[in-house]
Amino acid sequence: MWTCPRCGAQFKNKNASHSCGDYSVDKFLEGKTQEMKDLFWFIIAEFRKFGPLVLHPAKTRVALMIQVRFGSINRINKNGLLCHLWLKRKPDSKKFYRIDVLSRNDFICHFKIENENFVDNEFRKFMKQAYENGKRENAI
Repeated sequence: MWTCPRCGAQFKNKNASHSCGDYSVDKFLEGKTQEMKDLFWFIIAEFRKFGPLVLHPAKTRVALMIQVRFGSINRINKNGLLCHLWLKRKPDSKKFYRIDVLSRNDFICHFKIENENFVDNEFRKFMKQAYENGKRENAI
């Protein structure tokens, strides 16, 4: 792992592109309702059931990372969390409201989680796939 000398962020590759700054999870959650903060920590806890991960706060989001970033909580509003996962296969699911195609094997899949019931067996499979991508050995 490479650690940025300016901000302390850790990455798989030396000189990885990122936005240096004084960012933190606490700052990202600042001003949010307790309900949305609880939902944020719920989704993080669900991912941690697969194993360890690093929260990588940036200017506009909190990325989820192991060796590489595999997902992100992009925004919190009063109705839910706007997030995305990086998947290697295009999912056929109504769980995602938008899917960005990066290549034939790379998809950024956007979803909105409004409550804990969103995370069901179907969605856990997508979470697990994204988590495995974060290990990098399965993502190449």
